[in-house]
Amino acid sequence: HLPMTRLRFVMLGGFLGAGKTTALARLAAHYRANGQNVGIVTNDQAADLVDTNSLRGQGLSVEEVAGACFCCRFDDLVSCVGRLEAGQRPDVVAVARDFHGWVRGLFPRPPPPPTDPGGVPPRREPPPAADPTRQPLIAPAGR
Repeated sequence: HLPMTRLRFVMLGGFLGAGKTTALARLAAHYRANGQNVGIVTNDQAADLVDTNSLRGQGLSVEEVAGACFCCRFDDLVSCVGRLEAGQRPDVVAVARDFHGWVRGLFPRPPPPPTDPGGVPPRREPPPAADPTRQPLIAPAGR
């Protein structure tokens, strides 16, 4: 028997197009640069995910839970992590989950925007564009 080691589990969540896959790839690159093995589990409603193939194309070990969310397929998530552990013994397992559908049942619908007496919603300025040169802050994994 090998001694049991601690496994860091990182779960990212966000809406479709929020950058979860990009964040997973950067996170994996950070940990790998520090000599740690990384495993990733992707999730969506369909099999053979674009995200899975993209991350595998970057040389990462990736498993996927397809057909339902992690909440409904928790045993599949655990099995995926088990396969990653048996294969490459990762120090870190990172997973990403879309918020579509997940948030829908958890939070009430937001109230409509306020209107002026004429019934016209106030003008809202878009948020400032993100600075593409800014690197995300990633804390090193502790053991």
